[in-house]
Amino acid sequence: MNYIDEIQNNIAAGIPLSNVDYSGKSFDAVDLCGAIFISCQFTRSIFKGCDFKGASFMQCDHQEASFTDSLSMPVFIQCKMNGSKWSGDCTSATFSEGDLSNSLWSNCDIKTSNFSQCNLESSRFLGCHFDTTSVTAARIGIISLTQCDFNNVTLMGFDFSKSAITECSFCQALLITCDFSGLDMSGVTLTKSTCNDSKFVGTKLTKGQLSETGFSDCTIENADFSEAKLQKSLFINSRIDGSDFSKADLKNSNFQGAILSKSDFSDSDMSQAWCKSMEAADSNFSSVNLSYTNISYAALNHCDFSSSQCKATNIHALTDNESNWKGVDQAQLIKVDKNQQQLDKQLKEYGVSA
Repeated sequence: MNYIDEIQNNIAAGIPLSNVDYSGKSFDAVDLCGAIFISCQFTRSIFKGCDFKGASFMQCDHQEASFTDSLSMPVFIQCKMNGSKWSGDCTSATFSEGDLSNSLWSNCDIKTSNFSQCNLESSRFLGCHFDTTSVTAARIGIISLTQCDFNNVTLMGFDFSKSAITECSFCQALLITCDFSGLDMSGVTLTKSTCNDSKFVGTKLTKGQLSETGFSDCTIENADFSEAKLQKSLFINSRIDGSDFSKADLKNSNFQGAILSKSDFSDSDMSQAWCKSMEAADSNFSSVNLSYTNISYAALNHCDFSSSQCKATNIHALTDNESNWKGVDQAQLIKVDKNQQQLDKQLKEYGVSA
């Protein structure tokens, strides 16, 4: 009886396979539905076009193994998979507490899968598509993501500062408490995503497509967002220091409660932006479109607003220390907002501050 027949007989009988050595074996279009492997050896084995529905691998060794096509619904628990190679479909796969370091993923379609507490250090992902996939509590070290796209994915708590993210796109991604410091992500597509409580120190996002993305509660230092598309982006309560937003499209963005210092927003479009209670010091807002922008309750210190375009710009209860408003049409500034005054009065009655 060959090893394939043995496996399928055990599957039919519902008997797990334990401590069997399949190292270097080929599995070509083998039906492995419902198979259970415990502490088996698959070092340098080749899996091609197999059916993995309901298959489970527990504490198995897949070092330098290769998986090609139709990797659907398998479960890998505490497996050694370092140096493994992956390509093709990978749907509803579960990887838990496994070692996937130095693995190579080429043109994979990774859908509805979960990577939990895995070691992904020094892994490479080339041309992969991630959809509705979660990677949590994993170790990534130096990871490489090239020409990959991520849709509805969760990547939480990762330090990407030593990694490479090249020509990737993210949509509806949850990237909370991540560190993107030092990365050159110029031209990246990162839309309708959430990057709250993350770090962007020295990060380059020049000409990025970043609309409807949340950067709230972030640390942004010496970052480059120049010429980026940031419509409806959120920077609520973020700290922004020494960063470049010049010529960026910031229409309908939100900087409420943000603290800005020594940053450049010159020639940007901040029309209809919400900057209520923002603090800004030594920052450049010259030649900015501030039409219908709300800067009420903001605190400004030595900022430059010269030649900015204002139209119904709300500066109600603004405090300003020696900022430059040269060339601004003062008639277009709403210095007293009666509606806001009435709202403030009502809020005060309920013990709520504006």
